[in-house]
Amino acid sequence: MIYNAKSIDRKSFLIENEANETISQIAYEKWYSIKAEIITPKSKYIIKPKNILETSIYVLEEDNLKFIFKMNFRREILIKDMVNNKKYKLKSRGIKNIKLYLVDSNNNVLAGIHPEFIQKNFTFNYTMKVNEKFEALPNNELFIPLLFHCCNYIIDIYILLLSKNTNEKY
Repeated sequence: MIYNAKSIDRKSFLIENEANETISQIAYEKWYSIKAEIITPKSKYIIKPKNILETSIYVLEEDNLKFIFKMNFRREILIKDMVNNKKYKLKSRGIKNIKLYLVDSNNNVLAGIHPEFIQKNFTFNYTMKVNEKFEALPNNELFIPLLFHCCNYIIDIYILLLSKNTNEKY
């Protein structure tokens, strides 16, 4: 199965399935923000930092904690499903041609995600290809847009690091 995240503007994405049906939406407070809402046909979820340092990010449905994620020093996002007590990693490879993939706690690849830079708008679209193991997960309605949000988080960090390196004065 293939899913796409299409940037509408710099603050929102539509998530579509293979049939080009919109299955969810991500809405950010502002450009380059970790705070966001995921809107699905069944519910609305809030993504917000646990603390001021934004080291741990919570995903809530009303006051119910669904996921926690944070980035480690290897530029991997560690994701914990609080409902099903499962752990995942979103790994990234490369800098210029970045590739992302999701693995479970046994290091089995569940999904591959390819970002596409849209130079005209300075935004990214994403394509995610998932396998049967991913499709069998019980919380895909939320997990799919959450993974696209995590991809945005990684891309934002890369852009921040690259822009910092190019602005140094010698």
